[in-house]
Parts: sequence; C-alpha cells; structure tokens
Amino acid sequence: NDTTYVEAARVWAGRLVALPDDEARLHQLLSAATARAPEPRELASLKTTLAKSRAHFTAHQADAEKLIAIGEAPRPANLDPTEHAAWTTMCLLILNLDETLSR
Repeated sequence: NDTTYVEAARVWAGRLVALPDDEARLHQLLSAATARAPEPRELASLKTTLAKSRAHFTAHQADAEKLIAIGEAPRPANLDPTEHAAWTTMCLLILNLDETLSR
C-alpha cells in the first residue's frame, strides 16, 4: 500500500473509533466500503482479526507508532496508538478486498 492509501485508512480509522463499540465500527466499516451489511461469518472473522491486530500492536508499540505516523493528515491526539493502529489495519483490510477495489 502506498502512503496515500495507508493515510486514508488511518484517517478513516480515527473517525470509526468515535462509534460506541467494535460491532458498530465493524458494521460501519464494511457497509461504507461495500454498501452492504456484514454477514455473521464475516463479522466473526473481522472480530478475530481485530483482536489479533490489537494483540500485535499492544506487544509492538513501535509498530503502532510507525503505522499511525504515515501521511500528512493530523493525527488525533486523544486516540490510543494501539487502538488507532488496530483500526487502521482493519480499514486497510477492507480497502484491499476485491469487493472494494476498482479495476
């Protein structure tokens, strides 16, 4: 992913974390990208991926800081770097689906 693409995911993630909980965030993420609600199996898979991403960035804070520093858009100071990086990863995942890519 190039810088602009990662930056777009980072900014999107910063907006998603304003939603009340993970389920609402995941629904918004997938529906905004695909114009449909997630299926139960997709939601379960996304929750598992989110948990793994959080675990990774909790154990590797430098990776989280590096990811959320990409691009020129300002970074919300009130966001936890681990959470912001985990949601940035989720946004990148969804943006890279065949379903969301323009060819």
